[in-house]
Amino acid sequence: MDRPSSAAAEGGTAGEGHVPKGLVPLALDRRRQGRPGGRSARLEADLVRWALQRTLRGQAPSERELEEERQRRQSELVEAVSSGDREDEGERPEEGGAKQEGGGQASPWPARPGGGRTTGLLSRRQLLRWGGAAMALTGVQAVTALGVAKAAAPDSSASSSIPAPVLAAGGTNVVDGSDDPDPTRINQVALAAINGGRSLYAPFHGATANPMPGHLERLFPPPPQPAQPGRLREFSLTVRDVVLEIAREVRWAGWTFNGTIPGPVIRVTQGDHVRIVLTNTTEHPHSLHLHGIHPANQDGVFQIVPPGGQGTYEFTAEPFGVFPYHCHVDPLDQHTARGLYGVMIIDPPSPRPPATEMVMLLNGYDVNFDRNNELYSVNGMPGYYYEHPIQLQVGRLNRIYVVNMTEFDAVNSFHLHANMFAYYPAGTSLQPSFVTDVVHLGVADRGIIEFTYEFPGQYLFHAHQNELTIHGWVGLFNVV
Repeated sequence: MDRPSSAAAEGGTAGEGHVPKGLVPLALDRRRQGRPGGRSARLEADLVRWALQRTLRGQAPSERELEEERQRRQSELVEAVSSGDREDEGERPEEGGAKQEGGGQASPWPARPGGGRTTGLLSRRQLLRWGGAAMALTGVQAVTALGVAKAAAPDSSASSSIPAPVLAAGGTNVVDGSDDPDPTRINQVALAAINGGRSLYAPFHGATANPMPGHLERLFPPPPQPAQPGRLREFSLTVRDVVLEIAREVRWAGWTFNGTIPGPVIRVTQGDHVRIVLTNTTEHPHSLHLHGIHPANQDGVFQIVPPGGQGTYEFTAEPFGVFPYHCHVDPLDQHTARGLYGVMIIDPPSPRPPATEMVMLLNGYDVNFDRNNELYSVNGMPGYYYEHPIQLQVGRLNRIYVVNMTEFDAVNSFHLHANMFAYYPAGTSLQPSFVTDVVHLGVADRGIIEFTYEFPGQYLFHAHQNELTIHGWVGLFNVV
């Protein structure tokens, strides 16, 4: 996913506006390398303010009028400089330059009657209040004026990295204006208009209208069974290549266990003897690797099932907890990212207290194969449980077995709104490690979440990385 760049990445340094005196000249030199400074910057900023004020009055200037105004202001500036005035914006005065009282440098801008100096039609900080309103009131005209002003600027190579709305909002910082002398006065509403008030991420077009078969069985697992010595539990998994509609108008060429993403929930009890038969109907070799404790010859790394073949994996279920399973054939990123993963629950010998139990596997989809996910989901269907909320009951204990299998993202997360939950990392203890409302998970991290709602209503649950939420990893609990 795209990450916002920092000021340092754009050639600036943190805290440039607050460097010790001895470093000021060097800091100013660095500042000029990244954006316009001195007289040309003042002229460009005043030209933008003039264009916005004209636009606010319903008289948006044409490109020709803007160029004439720029030429006029340049002529006045040249005349003022030639008379010995110097701008006091960080430039060193030459010998013979005019001085202000107290040793300051004279400004090329004419004095106002009664003392002081004019600063153009609108001061830069006044524009903080009016720039956003101008764009909101006049729409396309204001934006056009800003674009024309930027195109007419003679120092476009230096200013091109500063978005016009940032300048209009009173900022000079390449990123957001936060290193300006008084960032608290920057018009944040105007800054938010950079992307038309929309998220910087591409929109999500909605959940599929055709949920994967058996999705409720994967969301609500079979009940636990008390321990029974010598019990054999048998399961069958078939690897299939299936084209799935994972979101509205999005089809995915999935590599699957039993035709769905994720595969079926495997639930056993500690001490059970487990036998899993894997059938491979595809053109690629595949295997079954289960997390937990088992002999090396059952680990699924070297026990590969060829195309058209069949293999059996056997082990004793231990320890109790929640575990992922997945294919372990090279290239690993493709065999897992395509959908070859699922959840295995090993219950303790005596089942946990009764609860509404759910399984949530977190995953992503790299739909254009650029090693970055464009969609995210719970149980393989982006946005589905937002458009189809999960029904819960007030006062009843809820338990979620959560597993993260999101390839290409280092971290995923689970956040519960308006509540707290007890968290059992890996589910290998009967006592929670802590109580929180958000937990972060690396790939293959997992745990058990327990919570109870005291009040009815609809409550969000989602990733606490906004990109993941916006692109499908979001759901609702409807508590009655």
